[in-house]
Amino acid sequence: MNQEDGKKEIFKTTNGLLPSLTTVLIQEMEKFNRLIDVISKSLDTLKEAIYGFVVMSDVLDKMFVKLQNG
Repeated sequence: MNQEDGKKEIFKTTNGLLPSLTTVLIQEMEKFNRLIDVISKSLDTLKEAIYGFVVMSDVLDKMFVKLQNG
C-alpha cells in the first residue's frame, strides 16, 4: 500500500501537520506492509523447501500442513 494509491486529500497537511487519523492510517499501512513482506518471504521459503532447495523446518512443515487443510 502506498500513499500515492489513496485519496490525495487525506494526506494534505495543515500548518505542516497531518490529521491524527491520517497519522494512524500511515502507521497501520506500515505495519500491514511489513506483514505482507513476512508472509511473502515465508511462502517463498516454503516453496523452496517443497522443491528441496532448503531444509523444511518444523515451522515450515506446520505452515505447509495448515495451507493444505485450508
